[in-house]
Amino acid sequence: GGAALVIAATAVFVSRYTFGTTVIYEGQALDTVASELEAKRVTASIADITSETLGKTFTFSDSSIQYTSGLVERSAVVDRAELEEELTDEMGLVTQGYSLYINDELIGSTQYEGALEGLLDQLKESYISEDTLTVDFVEDVRIAKGYVPTESIMNLGQIAEILNSTKEGEVTYTVVKGDTWSGIANSHGMTTKELLAINPDFDINRLQIGDELTLSNAVPYLTVKVTERQNYVEDVNYDVNYVSDSSMYQGDERVISKGSFGKADIVADVTYINGAEVNRDVVAAVTLSQPTPELQARGTKERPSWAATGSLRWPCSGIITS
Repeated sequence: GGAALVIAATAVFVSRYTFGTTVIYEGQALDTVASELEAKRVTASIADITSETLGKTFTFSDSSIQYTSGLVERSAVVDRAELEEELTDEMGLVTQGYSLYINDELIGSTQYEGALEGLLDQLKESYISEDTLTVDFVEDVRIAKGYVPTESIMNLGQIAEILNSTKEGEVTYTVVKGDTWSGIANSHGMTTKELLAINPDFDINRLQIGDELTLSNAVPYLTVKVTERQNYVEDVNYDVNYVSDSSMYQGDERVISKGSFGKADIVADVTYINGAEVNRDVVAAVTLSQPTPELQARGTKERPSWAATGSLRWPCSGIITS
């Protein structure tokens, strides 16, 4: 009977207690794991993670980390993931979080799962209408889970503020045939003085095709690309037919009967980037009315040397006072 009691007591003891190793950081006892080897593997892993995350070498000093082994209650033994979490929390240098990257640039991190996805969805929703087909970001946008510097943890309001702001970077425009300095400025919501201030080395009277002008020294963090399905009625151009007129000098023309535009019902997919149209693909076109050709007379009579050529233009614009 005594032997049976000893065996029973031993079984109870073994079922309740086991050997384990407790990690002590800066004098604070943390979690207990199954062995000192496992505890040292955890601390080595955390040192590597911290070094990689911070971009500089990190090691635990002998005075900052200790291990104590002995009998512990089985319920006190945790797996290595719990020890990793507690140790990193105590250190305060790196944190498990969800990080937003734009073109591989870290924007900010949060500890809340799904929060960044929700924020990006909200930004897209502001561009959605009943005609919207797709809303995407031009940049490479990704969310990654892992260790991040604790100082990069932000609230969502701060991250949203960054996404709605601009960063250093040039927005440029290449001059094409027919461009004028004032026309380029007006089409981009600028005054001619503002455009010249950003491009002081240019002569506004000597623009060349292919010149590259700077429109802004700041670019948005996120560029939003929206495609809409649009329905509208569009004018259809009319042809111009000519007949010879021997009573008119060569080079002179006269409208005999005016042409008129036709009408077409158009369905098109229109793409905008940050609100500016960049592409228009016609999906379908149905003619509602045919255009009427215009008829013009062209002179065939040889022009004498004394006959005037060209036309005159009013030499000024604005209000005539005298």
